[in-house]
This record gives sequence, structure tokens and C-alpha cells, in this order.
Amino acid sequence: MNEFERKWQEGAAAARRATPEESPEAPLGFATRVVAQWKSRPAPSLLSLWQGQAWRALKVTVALLVLAFLLSAAADLDEPSTPPLAAPAVEEAVTDAISML
Repeated sequence: MNEFERKWQEGAAAARRATPEESPEAPLGFATRVVAQWKSRPAPSLLSLWQGQAWRALKVTVALLVLAFLLSAAADLDEPSTPPLAAPAVEEAVTDAISML
């Protein structure tokens, strides 16, 4: 192997071992491509923006309603339930009515 071939192999091996330096700058023409792509898309209509926000608001509202339902159900399970007031017997109603006379 001649001197040039040996130096070429050493240089190639060193290049493979080296890590590329990160450049803080964007590649050449990147900003131009981004702006061109942005300008090529049509502007969103007011209706599509409104619909997107309305769907988000609906999702949040449904989530809050489900959460409120679950919390109220959990609160009802914690408290012992009291029996409903029984209707007075007919005899008590008659007795009360007679005592008023």
C-alpha cells in the first residue's frame, strides 16, 4: 500500500469516528421554504375556526358533566339513606280531623 492510500484510509477512519457538529443555524433556504409553504395554503375560514373551538368547548363540557355526575354519585353512596316519610295512616288522619271539630 502506498503512502497516499494509507493516509486516505486514516483520514476516512478519522472522519467516521468524528461526530458532526450541530449548527445553530437553519439549513440554507429553510426559512424561504417554510414561508413559501405557509403562503401556498389557503387561510382558514372563520367558520372552520369557530367549529374547532365549539367542538373543544363541547368536549370540555361533557367531561365536566360526567365528572359532576360521578362526584354526586360518590357523595350519595357515602351518606346513609334515610327512609322516605311514610304517609300517615288513615286512622291518624281521621283522628286529627275529628279532633279539629
